[in-house]
Amino acid sequence: MTTIHHISMKRSGHVFTARMIRSWLNGVVWKDWENTPPAQFHPHPQHCMVVLQVRDLLNWFASYANHMADNLHCPITELKFNRLEGMVRRWWGIAREFYGQTNHLRDYRVVLVDYDMFFVDQQYRQFVCTVVGGKYSEHELNTVTNSGRGSSFNRTQYNGKAQQMDTLVRYRQLEAPGLYTEMFHRVSGLKEFYLEHGTVDEDKLHFLNTT
Repeated sequence: MTTIHHISMKRSGHVFTARMIRSWLNGVVWKDWENTPPAQFHPHPQHCMVVLQVRDLLNWFASYANHMADNLHCPITELKFNRLEGMVRRWWGIAREFYGQTNHLRDYRVVLVDYDMFFVDQQYRQFVCTVVGGKYSEHELNTVTNSGRGSSFNRTQYNGKAQQMDTLVRYRQLEAPGLYTEMFHRVSGLKEFYLEHGTVDEDKLHFLNTT
């Protein structure tokens, strides 16, 4: 029996992705490796598949920062970047593997999942389903579970209508845009990496140039 190991960051939409993929497969063993750098992943590769997932940096950061402020019971505007830096560097480690800058998972069968595309694009979801060998359905598409208290911004209020959530523009909903400025100042090379590999449209580029 194949075991699927899911490597992703917390607040990266990993619950949604896992729920969809598991609904397409029968009897699969699923193991979550949340926040695990690929360099630290060492299960035996026999009968093993890795789902390596990345979410857009700006949207992930907004969701994670909002989540941390909530856990700390402090206003987002008072959250200090040093509490986030370690997780940002973990995101970068996973993203570097995703975009081929590192090759720590070379001994495994790896399925890449871009969460942003997975959330909005049915054809992309169908492609992922084919790659993992599943039978496609969308009966879990609009579910928002209470796992992790749901969305960092909406909690579970969109359960039954998840596709209506603004997951692709979370970066504009973060009330402390100065955190982005500090992130790119403190983590040298990250902005250049994101501009090269991320899905940076004109709106995001304008946002980056004005924050």
